[in-house]
Amino acid sequence: MELNAYLIRDYLELPVSRCHLTGDPLRRPLKGITFWRPGSMPRQDMVTLISAAELPAVPAQAQGGCLVCCGGIPPEPLSDALDLIAVETLDLLTVFEEVQ
Repeated sequence: MELNAYLIRDYLELPVSRCHLTGDPLRRPLKGITFWRPGSMPRQDMVTLISAAELPAVPAQAQGGCLVCCGGIPPEPLSDALDLIAVETLDLLTVFEEVQ
């Protein structure tokens, strides 16, 4: 079974404050997890961990992939082509361990 945003949402033991999932989970396989780097574009085949404070820096044209936003409830989804799962914790390491 391949990893996808729906599986991540269902298996997270952390409280999810907002969730915006798009498309068919079978067409959105994710290969791994990475951390957001300012100025980069989220990869379509990865789960990207990002803090709520950094979320506005994600380019509007981002397509595919999954963002897991830590610490705060983000505004409305950034893009209809981007999965977003927001968790309440600020601890990126805890989220990393949960997702991996």
